[in-house]
Amino acid sequence: MIVLDAMGGDFAPKVAVEGAYKAFAEFGIKTALIGKRDEIQSFLPNDSRASKLEIIDASEVIEMNDIPSESFYTKPESSIQKGIQMIKEKRADAFISAGNTGAVMYAAYKILGTMENISRPAITSPIPTPKGTSYLLDCGATAESKPQWLREFAIMGHIYCSRFIGIDNPSVGLLCNGTERTKGIRSLQEAYELISAEKEINFIGFIEPKDVLKGRIDLAVTDGFSGNIFLKTIEAWATMFIDLYSESRNKNLKSKIFSFLSKTAVNDVLERLNVSNYGGSPLLGINGLVVICHGESNAESIKNAIYITNEYLSKDFVKVISGETIRISTETRKREIPKRKGLFAFWKSIFKEGRKKKS
Repeated sequence: MIVLDAMGGDFAPKVAVEGAYKAFAEFGIKTALIGKRDEIQSFLPNDSRASKLEIIDASEVIEMNDIPSESFYTKPESSIQKGIQMIKEKRADAFISAGNTGAVMYAAYKILGTMENISRPAITSPIPTPKGTSYLLDCGATAESKPQWLREFAIMGHIYCSRFIGIDNPSVGLLCNGTERTKGIRSLQEAYELISAEKEINFIGFIEPKDVLKGRIDLAVTDGFSGNIFLKTIEAWATMFIDLYSESRNKNLKSKIFSFLSKTAVNDVLERLNVSNYGGSPLLGINGLVVICHGESNAESIKNAIYITNEYLSKDFVKVISGETIRISTETRKREIPKRKGLFAFWKSIFKEGRKKKS
């Protein structure tokens, strides 16, 4: 059973109820709506389809501005906490929420725990590009990331892209302020060394934001703080583009003619930038399937999130991510990995690489 947080998101519970109804009408996927029963029922259509949607009462709501670590203890009857607890108790197979991302992550981390060999969870997000779609990991689950955690993100992202997105040997890059090996802060330099040691990962080194937006990379790995800013910058740019286009297309006759001639192309671009087409993103590294949606999700986005969650369940998402992570980590331990510590070792490795290139 898929449990949907009916109280999560900027337009809850209306869009959650509508999204669940659409998912059942179009795909035949039944969803249990968790939240304040009276509010949920007020938005349900009065027909036979709506009667098939289960409602689970939750008396408390975690607001967008609530502090995750506090709300976990002060609102134990929240839709988020009760929904995730249902996975723990094996009364649910998956949980979806467009609510407070930090609260969802914190509750999932506390209640379900992380997979073996995984220290912290991470959220992946699709980024539309001229060449298709790139993926960003982490987008906000773990704000500050240690080098080892970035290595774990790279492993999980590699598995996610290859097994669930269908990308053969996905290219993986570490988001930085330049592509040169000497760029980045110390933690990124250390992460570079750790990810480089993972022979199964197609690691191409440091990348810049433009490499993601131009589709030169399949997966961009970063900490949750940087990833979230990057993602919100892209969303803001897309909104600005739409606003500027809307403002200029009716300025004069020339603009109107150009707008008419380019309408199909522009609509295609807008459709690719439409966040509702992408549904939700899985919280990687958690011992349970938890899918996070954008706070501004509409009913179409919720419907798509339910569909993709159902697809993940049919492909044993958690089992595959966990099993492959253990396998890759085990194989890495079998190999002797040089333990380089400090900046001296870092510059020594750079010097050696330079000498190899010259020879």
